[in-house]
Amino acid sequence: MPFNKFRYIAYQVPTITKDNQNKGIYGIPAGKAENIDSTITLKGDDKELTPDSKARVIRFLAVLKRARDEVFKKEGNKNDPNTLKIFMAPEFYFRPASRERAYSYQEYLAIKDVLRATITEDEKFKHWLVIAGTIMWIKPEIPNEKVVQKVYRNTALYIKGHTGLTWEKFKEQKAADQQKTTRVIEKTMAAAADGVPMVVQSTDKDRDPKGPPEAFSEKYLTTVKRKKHIFDYDGIWLGLEICKEHELGIPTRKEKDGKVEMGTRGQGGLIRTLINELSKNTQKEGIDYATGVELHLLIAAGMYVKKANIAACSDGYFLRIDGCPNNGGHKQTSFCKVDRTQGVSKHTSTKGRQFFPPLIKKLKPELQPNSNKTQIEAFYNACEQEKEVALDIKKNDALYISPPSGINADDAERWFDQEIKIYKSKKLP
Repeated sequence: MPFNKFRYIAYQVPTITKDNQNKGIYGIPAGKAENIDSTITLKGDDKELTPDSKARVIRFLAVLKRARDEVFKKEGNKNDPNTLKIFMAPEFYFRPASRERAYSYQEYLAIKDVLRATITEDEKFKHWLVIAGTIMWIKPEIPNEKVVQKVYRNTALYIKGHTGLTWEKFKEQKAADQQKTTRVIEKTMAAAADGVPMVVQSTDKDRDPKGPPEAFSEKYLTTVKRKKHIFDYDGIWLGLEICKEHELGIPTRKEKDGKVEMGTRGQGGLIRTLINELSKNTQKEGIDYATGVELHLLIAAGMYVKKANIAACSDGYFLRIDGCPNNGGHKQTSFCKVDRTQGVSKHTSTKGRQFFPPLIKKLKPELQPNSNKTQIEAFYNACEQEKEVALDIKKNDALYISPPSGINADDAERWFDQEIKIYKSKKLP
């Protein structure tokens, strides 16, 4: 039976902060796995998990379990088959508190495998979509036969709940079939919060195998890779952006003196800009991209709602979770409904080209560009009205993440309250 409703569940937790000199702290302490939840049984291949990644995996699964049990009660002690549950954690949830600020390739694979196996085998997660924040990792690349270069990755992992397959059966599937239930989406460009080199990347012929890891691979700015940010979940079209992507425009690439400078032109947002690009192929692909996605998702660490860049269709929704403690008065979660019916039927650029989807006439609740402090506060207060319940994670809770050394947990500029926010179920467009 197809879904006709959805419910948003946000895991509000800090994933980045600054010290007293306003220098970035890019790795939040993981805590100890044995102190978190002894009832969590990990499935899949966990041999490469270190104490850091194991603690984060166990905490994530324990939070997910607590959310699931509460949603079960809210749905009348049943798992409503008509309601898609969407659980999201913020960017950088999986990032080690180490100098290199990223996991190894082997540890990344272990995190991904354990999460997929544990969630997809559990029948209680049927009708769930789990977005596990992002994983920061480094992979050795071999651009040619002579050079090996380490390149940073910031990878979002989305997992379809209970699939009816054991982990062993899943591993036997072809890659195309595996991607129907789990998929990785790579962040296209680094931002300051990533804590990695951001703009300049060596070309294949000029990489230094002994040099430090470089910024994200330029291939993730290609249309083929960006298209992975739009996906179908049992007939529901979703678009996922990772932080800075919400303000990116059209990709650009310049090569000079053996270096590649990656960038973008304009600020339409990755999903909206991509939809405009793909709308030209609607007839060829049989997909009406021009109307926008039904649900526009944003996982971030320092990015707030940009109304003009929202790509959800009319009566669609924009869902956001952010791990940054202080972002100009913006809170960590957003829940907005899109209304394009009162807007123009199309938006025309300065060059006379039609742009899809059309600009939003109204956002519910409303947040205009350049809003003042009072207006921003009113926006987030209105978002909170859509919340059905919040499960607080207090300092004495085993799931609580303590701040790094030198940071006061009560300092709202550098830390914030941790909770599981469960929003009211809403009708899909």
